[in-house]
Amino acid sequence: MSIRRSMTYDMPMTLQQCCLDFICNNLDVLCQEIPLPRSVNVKRVFKNSDVFLADAISEEFLKTLCEKKKLNDETLSLFDHNFMNLKRVCIKDAKLSSAGLRILKAQKIVELKVSGLENVTVNDVMCCLGKWTLSNLKTLHLSNLKLILSPKTFAFGSCLNTTDLAVNISTLRRLQCLDVSHTEFNMSGLEIIAHELPCLEVLNISCTYVTDISPLRNCRDRLKCLSMYHLKIYADIVPVLAELTELVHLDVSYDSYSITRPGINLDRFKFKVCDLLSRIHYLPNLTSLDISGNEGLKESILMEFLKYHSDIRFLGLALTQACRCTCFLGDTDAEFKADITVTGGANERQLLECLRRYANRPNYIKYALSRLFTLTRVMTEPREDILKLILLTMKQNTYHPGVQEAAISCIFNLLKSEEGPNVHPSCLKDIARNTLHAMTHFPRHEQVENFANRKNLNDETPIIPQLTAIVIMLYMLGKVVDCNPNSVPYDGPGS
Repeated sequence: MSIRRSMTYDMPMTLQQCCLDFICNNLDVLCQEIPLPRSVNVKRVFKNSDVFLADAISEEFLKTLCEKKKLNDETLSLFDHNFMNLKRVCIKDAKLSSAGLRILKAQKIVELKVSGLENVTVNDVMCCLGKWTLSNLKTLHLSNLKLILSPKTFAFGSCLNTTDLAVNISTLRRLQCLDVSHTEFNMSGLEIIAHELPCLEVLNISCTYVTDISPLRNCRDRLKCLSMYHLKIYADIVPVLAELTELVHLDVSYDSYSITRPGINLDRFKFKVCDLLSRIHYLPNLTSLDISGNEGLKESILMEFLKYHSDIRFLGLALTQACRCTCFLGDTDAEFKADITVTGGANERQLLECLRRYANRPNYIKYALSRLFTLTRVMTEPREDILKLILLTMKQNTYHPGVQEAAISCIFNLLKSEEGPNVHPSCLKDIARNTLHAMTHFPRHEQVENFANRKNLNDETPIIPQLTAIVIMLYMLGKVVDCNPNSVPYDGPGS
């Protein structure tokens, strides 16, 4: 039996994950609803009152509910501190309200990651945390949330009303990692966190309204990781970066394809990366540097910078020509830098690294998939490792038709080989679900229609027939029990 054929039996679900899947898919059977006093809402509890889940299991249960799109105010009420412990909370793209989040107030949380909640603001999240959490929180991610800024009370806005206690920045003095990317976070907030957070080491201000990073001089002795992807900076940031000598990770990548606000001259903002790289003695402790999307990057300057920064192990070069430098392409080159992981579009290794690192950047993903499409056309094996990465990008970019189109094109190329039936059934099921989701959500989308009526990335097969072909192919294989994108049934460990 070949290695590829044996992949069907690789990496089965763990018993723990099977149990959590079963619970998530049978909540109506395992739980009961209790009316809340003076409210029309209800609270869910397990019928077995002896149920208690430790923090690791509780966190995995929460993650599974979120992945299955079953996390809402009612199901979140299961996480009462009397029955479950939560230390690390990760909530993404769930249909929650500020009222539902209040269940977290009694939990002792040290790591909180909340993103993509449409009806919840940053202030709502902060007001739903207890005193212990506010005093001990070490990691706080608030990406893609609405923000109301008020520098007089809190860097993320005011939490005051007739009943709520104002949240002061001083209550987060143990915070080490802060992510406010894709929010309206601005200069007022940056000035406060730089001055008031003595333990801050990791900061992500990507795609925010910050236009000057001068306040970070207050963090010069402690800031180790700084991400500012696609920032529109007014001032020269090189002198400030020169003072951040403790940095080990720096992301100054850019997205020249991104739609910006009307009336803004991008040339006025764009960071000139060569101005930094030419200062070869700056940032002596750097091990990770992402300069993707920066135009005008000169190979000679980059090579000289790397010469003086021998500890660098990651280099982001997506959307640049620098990724085609021979020293990044293969071990046949005498100067091949095997110890540096590179993102770019020059070969398969770089493209797959793009999919791993940039899942939340649609334009970067389309860039990688469009080039990966050419490579997959000549592949004779389904390459389950690539399929899983593509599926991850589809899940992260559910409402980006361009990503869905490019991803499905690559999947079609990978599955049409003779080895296609040997892909693990769980992977095939994920493919069917994501394909049906794209067919369901984008059949009348203008971009999809245009894509369907023209040649698909130089292929002769339009996208809609490809979608249908994949689903039919999977059903004929008999390995997909239920591909309904709105239902995730439990099929048992043998499915």
